[in-house]
Amino acid sequence: MTYFDYAATTPMSNAALATYTQVAQDFWGNPSSHHEIGNRANGLLQHCRQTITDLMQVPLQSVIFTSGGSQSNELAIRMALQQLAANHREILVSPIEHASVHHILAGQPNITIRQLPLNAHGQATPALLAKAITAQTGLIILQAVNSVTGIIQPIAELATIAAEHGILFHCDGVQAFTKYDVPTHVSSYSASSHKIYGPKGTGLLYLNPNVPYQPLYPGTTHEFGFRPGTIDVPSIAAFTTAVQAAYASRTADFKHYEQLRKQLLQALPEWSNLLAYETFPGIVGIFSPEAVGNKFVDTLHEQGFAISTTSACNDFTALDPAIMAAGIDANTASRFARVSFGTPTTTEEVMALTNALLSLQN
Repeated sequence: MTYFDYAATTPMSNAALATYTQVAQDFWGNPSSHHEIGNRANGLLQHCRQTITDLMQVPLQSVIFTSGGSQSNELAIRMALQQLAANHREILVSPIEHASVHHILAGQPNITIRQLPLNAHGQATPALLAKAITAQTGLIILQAVNSVTGIIQPIAELATIAAEHGILFHCDGVQAFTKYDVPTHVSSYSASSHKIYGPKGTGLLYLNPNVPYQPLYPGTTHEFGFRPGTIDVPSIAAFTTAVQAAYASRTADFKHYEQLRKQLLQALPEWSNLLAYETFPGIVGIFSPEAVGNKFVDTLHEQGFAISTTSACNDFTALDPAIMAAGIDANTASRFARVSFGTPTTTEEVMALTNALLSLQN
């Protein structure tokens, strides 16, 4: 099958796989054990943390390793809520957040959730944020890049406004990590390994050292006390390999995705798209002139192409909220499909996909 669903997950790179195998064989000790074998594993763990934080340009002890983006979001949000005074428990959250964010907030007592407004292009602007903030606002939650539409948010500007008001700002950076710099002034930032050719079940959470976060689980000793459980050093090492490669190839990858996006859209002149929006070029939203999204996706699957109509974490029977939040009407949204590129994607594969899409119109 020809894969065009890299926004959902990526295959592990050969380099990450090789790192995992080597570390699993040679550094299998528990990094919390106080003997030579454990110390070797702990030394490698700290080397990985140093490597990643150097690339992120953040302090060494500001990053903890997690099981992935969803756990990073949960830890960040729950710890942020612990910081909020009784009169600052209003949460501004955008309608396009990952399902994990909405699930976490749904179970929280004594908070008021308000929707962070977006403009006609699906973005939260500084003006909109400044107008939405009230005296009770204590936390703002906004993802950097939407996994369905690819729309980019001006996180650095928004987080600066939040900081000026003394408001915490959590950024879900799962789709943005290594592609864009970690924004300054965010209170926390989540990332996931399997989006950048690393192993599944691994991720990280950046916690701004200026925020006095307190662990959710008292007595925990792992990851500076923030996360319980034996640390998976082989996966973290493989993740580190993937992070290094992603940072090194970032400029070349953007050029590659822009070329593929241009090729895709030029071959589909009758298909509308989200090019008028500010989007990451590796995620391309297109709208079929006629066929309903899920139907033509199923047909493409039968022809050997893997694309999607929504995030893998969303309900496939409903219109994706990220599309509706971008100002797309329900009829057009029902004809939506997401094509997401990866570093292995070729122009020949894009040509084959566009030929298949055009054949659906006949």
